[in-house]
Amino acid sequence: MDGAEQPAGPCYAQHVRLPRAKAIACNDGETLGFRPLAVVLDVQGQYWFWDDWTQQVDSVVIDVPTGETSLVVIPPFTWPETGEETLTGLWFYGAILDETMTEVFGGEAGLARFAFG
Repeated sequence: MDGAEQPAGPCYAQHVRLPRAKAIACNDGETLGFRPLAVVLDVQGQYWFWDDWTQQVDSVVIDVPTGETSLVVIPPFTWPETGEETLTGLWFYGAILDETMTEVFGGEAGLARFAFG
């Protein structure tokens, strides 16, 4: 997963040696209560929504207390052998949304993205 982009923000993706992904909601202010968290995988323009990984727009409501809240988006797994086949341009986007799911909490700074490939 070389070439990862991981900016700071209210929600960001994180990876380690074993392929996996976590969303970490970072809240420096007062408790936000329950808010929708959207995590989207963009595979060359096709969008897949966590946690069912379908193309149906989806989110998961989480409690957002002060501090960090970590959720496993993709559990650790063994990367399959693909021979010489490669795929580039894979992006994860994550954001905590308002109750109506029309605005990103924290504005543009609240949208996190992570790429590999």
